[in-house]
Parts: sequence; C-alpha cells; structure tokens
Amino acid sequence: MLIIRILVNKTKLFSFSRERIWLFAMVLVLATIFAYRPAWNGSFVWDDDFYVTKNRLLTAPDGLRRIWFSLESPSQYFPLTYTSFRIERTLWGLNPSGYHWVNILLHTANALLLWRLLTELGVPGAWLAAGIFAFHPVQVESVAWITERKNVLMAFFAVKILPNHSHAHYNLAVALAEKGETVDAIAHYEKAIEAQPDFFEALTNLAWIFASSSEANIRNGPKAVELAEKASRLTDDTSPVILRTLAAAYATNKSFDKAIETSRRALRSAQEQRNSELAEIIRREMSLYESGLPYRAP
Repeated sequence: MLIIRILVNKTKLFSFSRERIWLFAMVLVLATIFAYRPAWNGSFVWDDDFYVTKNRLLTAPDGLRRIWFSLESPSQYFPLTYTSFRIERTLWGLNPSGYHWVNILLHTANALLLWRLLTELGVPGAWLAAGIFAFHPVQVESVAWITERKNVLMAFFAVKILPNHSHAHYNLAVALAEKGETVDAIAHYEKAIEAQPDFFEALTNLAWIFASSSEANIRNGPKAVELAEKASRLTDDTSPVILRTLAAAYATNKSFDKAIETSRRALRSAQEQRNSELAEIIRREMSLYESGLPYRAP
C-alpha cells in the first residue's frame, strides 16, 4: 500500500487521475499475486535446506553478527538476504508459506516501482512494461524459489533508487534533444540537476538550449547565464565547451562584451587542448558576437 501511495502522490507524472492510478495499481498488484498462486503454499525445494531450514546462522544467538561480519554464510556473502531469513525464522519458523509470500510481495512492489520509474522517464506503455516484468516466466525462479530472495531484494533496491538517478535522466535528455524533442529534454535535464546539483554536463547542456534555441518560447537568457556560470565555476573556468556555452548565454542577454571576452577564453582553452575543430566553431560564433548578433542553433 505504501508503494501505491507513492505512485498516487506522483500524479503529476501521469496522464491518469488519482482514481485511475489506484485502479491500475490494484489490478497490477492483484494480478501479480494471483499469478503466483501455486507458490502461496509451496514447500521448501532444492537449496532451501542449505540456506534456510538447516542454516544455523538463522538461529544462533550471535548469528546476525556472523552473517554480516564473517564468511561463515552458506554459499556466498548475502548478508541482507540471510538477515531477512533470520527475521522470518523468528516470525514463522519453518512454515514455508511466509517465506514465499515475502518473495511474492517484494516482486509485486518491484513491478509497481518499475511502473513509476518508466513513467518518470517518460517511457510510453510504462504500465504494460511493468505488467510484462511481473508476469514474465523468467521471473518464476526468482519469486517462487525461496533461496532466490537475493534477486527480488536486488531488484527492489535497484529500481527504488533509479528514479532519482541523475545519469538516467541525463542520458534520456541527450537522446530526446538529438531527436528534436526539446521540451521533454529540458524536463529531464532539470530532473538530473535536481538529483545532482553539481552535474556540470547537465548544467551546460541545459544552458546551451536556453541560450541558443531558435524557438523564442524556449530561450531563457537569464537562466542560461545562471546555469552556465555555475557549470564554469564547478570546472574552475577551464572547460572550452562550458565557456563557449557561457558566451552564448551572455550574447542572448545582449551582453556582447562579456560574450566576446568569454569566447576568447574559450578559444584559448580549446587551443591549449589542441582541439582545432572546437576552436574554429568558437571563432565563428565570436564573429557573430562582434557583430552584435547572438548565436542561434539551426
């Protein structure tokens, strides 16, 4: 229910009403749980005796310490997985249904979190993709086999942290910008910066859009200067690409003296890096500023 509430609280990310979000979420939850009905009352199988029923670390007084700070665990080092088994051993002993239900509920939460992630990233068909993830046969082993708890736990924490992952938003923004979907690109650059305020690549790219866009409703000169100056400070005013962007931002604000001076610094930096191609681009743009014209992207 907590995961569903998180989804509902993100209504601005959906084209659905709150009621429809609840409906779609409940359909996904109930369908996933029902799909794993054979596992509801399943038994221990295969390696479950090694990991659960005969694992002394789950019952030993110092078992928790040994799980985390020794190499005595069966198989490999999975402290979080064994900790969850230890808690469950206390709650329902050797009744396998409890362990199966935890796996099923974790998998269901993963499907909901994936829906949220794909929606935040603007992926079409996010709910359908989450449904395929929930019901795909490849998931059966991880969900129905108690020992594979590590897989559903890994998915839970991986998908949980990704929505705020700055690089995920940045990469999507770059792809959208290349396709000409500028408005969506701006939204994802802003999310990348929100998640990582010192992400100078995202700051620079967003500043460039605001400074050089050929569409007047997209250009934002003051914001471009703010972003580019911050990116330049973060790189100690040494990046020719960022200085070029800052020059374009100044020119958009009709501060051509600053634009020319910044272009000269960018040119020197490009020459020091022996980047002749970038240096030539900067020269062409600087000639515009010297003529009192801002740069506009084609």
